[in-house]
Amino acid sequence: MVYVIYQAVERVMDQLTTQFVCLRLPLERPPLALQKTIVQALEEYGTPLRWAITRIEGDQVVIEAVVLVTTQVK
Repeated sequence: MVYVIYQAVERVMDQLTTQFVCLRLPLERPPLALQKTIVQALEEYGTPLRWAITRIEGDQVVIEAVVLVTTQVK
């Protein structure tokens, strides 16, 4: 005799979307410190895919970026 036991497995899928982010951050020296600051600030919105410093206004930099945002879909 063979017993077959089925278990319901709930699948959770992630939905990935992109989001445009524009940030204004203080200008820092050296450049590596600025890079780390930019990446850390962008990670608050999602996973940074690409970013660029588009303007420098006084002692601030303007960053435009695209981040990947993950949401769970059941």
